[in-house]
Amino acid sequence: MFGKNLIIGHSEGKISDKGRIFLPSFTKPEKDDKILIQKDTYGDEAALKLIAYSEYLNMIERYRRLRDTATSLEEEQKYTKKIEDISLSLTHLTKVDAQRRIQLPKAILEKYNWSPQDTIRYDGLGESLLIRKK
Repeated sequence: MFGKNLIIGHSEGKISDKGRIFLPSFTKPEKDDKILIQKDTYGDEAALKLIAYSEYLNMIERYRRLRDTATSLEEEQKYTKKIEDISLSLTHLTKVDAQRRIQLPKAILEKYNWSPQDTIRYDGLGESLLIRKK
């Protein structure tokens, strides 16, 4: 299952003509895994961060618990802001297909100026996968 274990490794790949990418085997993807695609950066370059939907929900829940046990208004507002920031960073929810691929949204491909001729780099970041143009 994507993101169940630490995502550690590096790989390269291509974007298909239909805007799909294969997920590297080190991410342990399974058919129908739900993955969140978030806009990110790597240095000055546009990148995407993929995280398991279940991990996203766990993050939100952890911050809700912290907010609910806050001892000051300032602390409560800090956790509320963190929840909002995480929610706003959500770009797209996708599912892994039987071939271990996901569909990248056309709007992101166009905004980032990524095309099937481009080589992309996959970098495991522990709980997430960073994708960037090489």
